[in-house]
Amino acid sequence: MRSVPRCSAKISSSQSRPRAASPSSPTSQSSRPSCEAGRPSTSCRCAPWPHEALKDFEPLGIKVGISVGDYDSADPTLEKLDVIVATSERADSLLRHRTNWLQRLSVVVADEVHLINDADRGPTLEVTLAKLRQVNPQAQVLALSATIKNSQELARWLEAEHITSEWRPVPLKQGVYFDGLVHFTDQSVQEVKVREDDMSGLVTDVLASGGQALVFVNTRRSTEALAKSLSKDVRETLGEKELDHLNKLAEQMVRGQEEATSMAARLGKCIDGGVAFHHAGLTNDQRSLVEKEFKRGRVKCIVATPTLAQGVDTPARRVVIRDLNRFDVNMGLTPIPVMEIKQMCGRAGRPRYDPYGEAILFAKDEDDIDELMEDYFLSEPEAIESKLGSEPALRMHILANIATGHVGTEEDLFAFFNRTFFAFTGDVHAIRGKILDVLDFLTKEEFINRHDGFLKATFFGKRTSDLYIDPLSAVKMRDALHQARDDRFFHLWTVCTTPDMPKLYLRRGDYAWVEQKIEEADLTFPVEDYDFFLAEVKTASLLDDWITERTEEEVTKKFGIGPGDIRRMTDQAEWLLYSMGELGRIFNKKKVRALTRLTIQVQYGIKEELLELISLRGVGRVRGRALFQRGYKTLRDLQKANPSDLARIPTIGSALAMKIKEQVGAPVDVREIEGQAALGVTFVIAGAKSSAVNPEKAVRTAADWGVSHAAEVCLLDARSVFGRDHLESAARHAIRARDSNTMSSRSLAMETLLYASGQRQVQDAIRVAGLRRETTTVGIVLFGDAKVDELLQAMGWPRDDEVLNPASKALAAFGISQKEAETIPTSQRADLVLEKVALLDVQK
Repeated sequence: MRSVPRCSAKISSSQSRPRAASPSSPTSQSSRPSCEAGRPSTSCRCAPWPHEALKDFEPLGIKVGISVGDYDSADPTLEKLDVIVATSERADSLLRHRTNWLQRLSVVVADEVHLINDADRGPTLEVTLAKLRQVNPQAQVLALSATIKNSQELARWLEAEHITSEWRPVPLKQGVYFDGLVHFTDQSVQEVKVREDDMSGLVTDVLASGGQALVFVNTRRSTEALAKSLSKDVRETLGEKELDHLNKLAEQMVRGQEEATSMAARLGKCIDGGVAFHHAGLTNDQRSLVEKEFKRGRVKCIVATPTLAQGVDTPARRVVIRDLNRFDVNMGLTPIPVMEIKQMCGRAGRPRYDPYGEAILFAKDEDDIDELMEDYFLSEPEAIESKLGSEPALRMHILANIATGHVGTEEDLFAFFNRTFFAFTGDVHAIRGKILDVLDFLTKEEFINRHDGFLKATFFGKRTSDLYIDPLSAVKMRDALHQARDDRFFHLWTVCTTPDMPKLYLRRGDYAWVEQKIEEADLTFPVEDYDFFLAEVKTASLLDDWITERTEEEVTKKFGIGPGDIRRMTDQAEWLLYSMGELGRIFNKKKVRALTRLTIQVQYGIKEELLELISLRGVGRVRGRALFQRGYKTLRDLQKANPSDLARIPTIGSALAMKIKEQVGAPVDVREIEGQAALGVTFVIAGAKSSAVNPEKAVRTAADWGVSHAAEVCLLDARSVFGRDHLESAARHAIRARDSNTMSSRSLAMETLLYASGQRQVQDAIRVAGLRRETTTVGIVLFGDAKVDELLQAMGWPRDDEVLNPASKALAAFGISQKEAETIPTSQRADLVLEKVALLDVQK
């Protein structure tokens, strides 16, 4: 694709394009001219993207980064990048945080733009494109898709030049299989030697010619059953060296998990025979391992649900689509759309490895052959339609437009929505009616104020928009915060009642125990939608089992899900509990502490008593429990522990025991705490007194001294320091963030300040814990082997570690009022601050 001027837009579509051919080329060509022209240039790509594709930019001197999740942060570091790869949700959240650099974008690339048709993610992609075009009309827009019937209509909406290409780097053959023969669309016929069954013959046939196979079926259970069956035949085709590697890979799959599950064991057995299954019940690590080994050619066949066809770079020489129908909760068994079938077909053929690609459908009888060819290969995919008209989508995006100041009046709001694909293809008057209904809801629930056509968000409305949750979820949280109840299950159930939380619907055997749980939890249930209420309670029960440390295997069996489902459910609940805690600062501050602790518990799947132990790198729920049961209940206990005693604890071992000892360190004397973390980073904590401080001069002097002594210095206002443990915890979290490449800043010193303040943004961290002109007591964290007394001499400050003492210090800087603080025992105030430090990992 040729590069185009910056002030233009293009939409490109092609039929059954191989995944490996799609993302990098157009984006590279669109980004390079802007970068080379010397103008401020950032390319934002609203799509999933293989990490290895980022390496293509490195020789060009182009800085590339990925931004996903973290919807409650503007992340100022993104401004320094040339190319940003983000999900549409992340791009939308950046717009909500009024990120000014978005107005300087040169190129906006929307890959897989047909996802506008998706009921869940489509509205956000559509609104994000509409808003980016409005705030930055000079940006070049490049929309990419492989399968759109009405691409010209989409191009007219984007005011884009329309480009259609039939080119693909690997020729594609499409055919239908029946009774040992594949009938291709070019009238050719290929015989397949059938072994145990038809599918086994199709897979082993392509392996014999040096290719790989990708098989799509419609249920998770089918992926596992078919993979198990195929692995027996595929194993017979492999050599000794291949089998040896697969055996080691299978062992890694089973033993590489902190918690063993039967699903990991089943996957390991299949991999041992050269086949893997792939579905949403697997963890991210398991799916990544399967995809990586398939790309390397070691796993010969993947049996997957259709989700693998959506944005995952796993092409194969032969793609077999066995099932053309799937189950819909509302409609029963329904045909899979042509668009999705073509997405699966697009995975056929690996550039540079395969001379051709084959996409093959299964026919049940001979009469189906011509019908399947006509319906799926010779027909156009369905037209995409906007899903922005749904009430949840309108609630979120109307509030976001008002909260960010993007619109200030009702007419501004109507004008914005008239620029969407929804309005472009629909009834403008019907849209106006829906918008007014949502405005009534937002006004009634006090998210916005309306007066004479003017619109302004309340603080509640702005915070809800920043938290990136459905306003209806915020209403349910607010109402729960106003209630007197403050027990754990009530909070878990509250977030499970929100539309943002996916639900686990009941199976036949669930009704008795779920209804018993309702009685035990003393929940009031509605007369209407009783089954939906039961699903909410079942979902909350999963979270409750998770934080009471039932094993993954127990949870997966009880709830009929996979380990990957546990991760997705707990990740979402974690964010919703965090959001509820943030709203608690508005409506009921007394509940914030309990919600903060519960958020961390859900993140790690632990009881409250393990909160301190899981701050250690390498220690999760299983190892934390093992340490606790052996009497190591705090970091102080571990400081005193003998490494050989720790090493004998199951799941710990000698290597981790040494790492734990390195992390907890040991007091050198009563005035100093030293720590040792990975890569030999030592730190010292001290306090000092000073006359009134010039913050800028003090920080600059300390930084210059640090450079000359191979050290880093973090200076804090000691009025915001609640003991040595506070600074020690902040320093250890900073080192762990550095070692895991999750730092939010560029230095250990600044990262320590962020953790110590419990804030994600540098300016907020400085406000809470940084030096001020009235500062007379200073907390110090010195990283490196330099002497802290020499630093104090250079600063002209006498040492006084008593300034670190938490007694009589106010919690106001941490968002806790004096009235609320009075309800917290003095002995627990430092613990509350330590929770703030740990919670920052959740918020990142």
